[in-house]
Amino acid sequence: MKNKALVFFLVLSIAIPVFSQEPGVPIRVEVSFAEKPEPQNAVFFDFGPMLVGAILGGFGIGVGYERAIADEFTLLGHFNYIGAELEFSNDKMTFLLVGGSIAGRYYPLKTAVRGLFIEMGAGFNYTNFAYYIDKYLDEELKSLVVELGPTVGWKFISRRGIFMELGVGCFLRLGKGPFERAFEEAGMDSGANYLRWLFSLGWTF
Repeated sequence: MKNKALVFFLVLSIAIPVFSQEPGVPIRVEVSFAEKPEPQNAVFFDFGPMLVGAILGGFGIGVGYERAIADEFTLLGHFNYIGAELEFSNDKMTFLLVGGSIAGRYYPLKTAVRGLFIEMGAGFNYTNFAYYIDKYLDEELKSLVVELGPTVGWKFISRRGIFMELGVGCFLRLGKGPFERAFEEAGMDSGANYLRWLFSLGWTF
């Protein structure tokens, strides 16, 4: 009899807490998901050199890399190449431009590598222009100049991290090389101060 009473009280002690749950009160289960981190890097392809190369009948490419160092600041490196060769009966002209730049970008909305940005950059351009007559070199101009200037733009980013970048700026060339002086002596614009149109596509990660 004592054993039966002991079993009864044991079952009762287990059942009471289970059935004492108020009816209609749901059990809350909280599940938290980690937020996707904001992208800190961007690689891109610049269409500007490609367009200039195509206009000259040659080849052009521009590539760059951007790295966020704060919510509102990033550092940027850029490289471009343009090469072209034009033939006129027995004459031939070759054109080569190799350049690079570094820049700092300020994102006023604190959205590093996305949205509105203001850029200040400095770089260099090496230019080689050669003219051949009957396959013999008649004239060659080489120039290495330093440039600096601001750019304002906006980076549109998709959910997958692919972005399009549009902007406009200006560059001022410090000093003039033989290439620029030859243009000015011929009464032509050497492009010492020029507008920069920015159009690039890339990926953030």
